[in-house]
Amino acid sequence: MANKSGKPQDTHPHKVHVRDYDIDLDDISKSKFPKEHVDAGLAKYDGKYKGSTDKGYYFGFPQPKNANDFIGHVNTNKYTHAEMEND
Repeated sequence: MANKSGKPQDTHPHKVHVRDYDIDLDDISKSKFPKEHVDAGLAKYDGKYKGSTDKGYYFGFPQPKNANDFIGHVNTNKYTHAEMEND
């Protein structure tokens, strides 16, 4: 779906940054990042991958409630921390 400017509308505009506290960029196989835990939260709260940073990952959600519920889900794991991204 496009807006008046012709650009596609972002259906998941509420961004959350998930920090990986155990990231080892030199050897990602050593990471204890709970991918399955995060993926379960994405599926449950209708999240989409939006990109990565040197310290974690961005995900988008269709509603603020989805984003906040996802944050609560992710923050139950000691190897991650999620918070809303200020645009």
